[in-house]
Amino acid sequence: MSETYQLYRYINTDGSAKEWAWRRRADGTLEVRWGRAGRLVQQRLYPASHQEQLFKTIAGKIRKGYVDLGWCPLTQHTGRQTRPTAVGATHPAPAGSRTVSSGLKLDWSRLVTDVSNDWF
Repeated sequence: MSETYQLYRYINTDGSAKEWAWRRRADGTLEVRWGRAGRLVQQRLYPASHQEQLFKTIAGKIRKGYVDLGWCPLTQHTGRQTRPTAVGATHPAPAGSRTVSSGLKLDWSRLVTDVSNDWF
């Protein structure tokens, strides 16, 4: 059996990756899972009253470089995706959940490239 989680992935400089995911359970509790990419075997449950702290944690993960992969079905015991999901692909969000944005604003004018400023 699988449940849908909002999944985040961090890719290390050596190419390995770790993932972090969460979902709201039917009873309102928040389930968080984490581990190596494709193996989210560690798990913790939080009461619904910890929702704001969860969203702050998500914003912190995004600031650290985690990428939001969207809502993905994961198996209950191994934490593996039950079907392949492209990076950035999304699934319907469970009721009562929200996607958290880091609020990060990028100043592209400071980007250094080999392309002249009049390329477009």
